[in-house]
Amino acid sequence: MGTVVVNSKFLVKIPAGQTESETKELGGKVLIGISIPVGFETADLTIKNAVQGEVNYQTVKNTDGSSFTMNATADVFINIPVGELVSLENIKFVSSVAQTSERELILIARPIL
Repeated sequence: MGTVVVNSKFLVKIPAGQTESETKELGGKVLIGISIPVGFETADLTIKNAVQGEVNYQTVKNTDGSSFTMNATADVFINIPVGELVSLENIKFVSSVAQTSERELILIARPIL
């Protein structure tokens, strides 16, 4: 039989009235999905990343130079293809709209194989 891969769940909050989430260290895992909660104000989500040991967070870009952007609406799951964001270490999410209440995103990650 093959190797069993166990996904991990991380919680990250965007405070009420804010656009930027708290920081989440992925700990050697790759982000593969995000569960957006009920009540989330529709917004584009971008990601900032800091390389281990660094304090400067940089906007994550695609190879064409555009920001890695996800359209987030309430009560949806955003699937991220495995390997799409494999180089991320310490991340923050940035919403294009301030959330009226604290919102908790559920991040799904798996070990980097």
